[in-house]
Amino acid sequence: MKKNFFACLFVFIGLCLATMPASAQKKKDKDSEPEKEAPEMPRENDLIVYKGEQAATGSQADLYKKCLAWFNGYYKNPTSVFRERDEEKGLISGVARFQIKSLNPKTGTKDNAGLVVYDISVTCKENGYSYRIEKINWKQASYYGIEKWFDKDGQYYKSEYVDFLEQTDTFLKELIADLESHMAG
Repeated sequence: MKKNFFACLFVFIGLCLATMPASAQKKKDKDSEPEKEAPEMPRENDLIVYKGEQAATGSQADLYKKCLAWFNGYYKNPTSVFRERDEEKGLISGVARFQIKSLNPKTGTKDNAGLVVYDISVTCKENGYSYRIEKINWKQASYYGIEKWFDKDGQYYKSEYVDFLEQTDTFLKELIADLESHMAG
């Protein structure tokens, strides 16, 4: 009886040890995959800033009304976004946010990774307008500018930050395209 027990124990330990190198090899193969590169994002003084000027037909007042209509249609709750609405200056500014997702390796689903907050301002003038999206940050207990997601040598760097940067870049480019389309129409 003792011989069977020790024989089974020996076989069990042998099987466990035999599978360890295979697991380590799989992890090594996964680590050797090439890292994704972060997207090119517009910078100003080492901060990410999306800005532009567009020609548009109309008076300052007409373009201001168009821009106000865009804000009201684009954002689900525009009153929570607005920080300043000055028709005389042709300025509309606000603080908005959107959700980013991270891939859960265990389930293969995308989970909530938090919110990205940004300042947006649009200034209308005679026959044109300018926009500026800045102070883009990951909503945390303290300010966490997304520029930190580029720092691969940083203490808290994670490879998923590249995905967060791609999501942010895509979202803001689509927002700008929507604004430009609305203002041109």
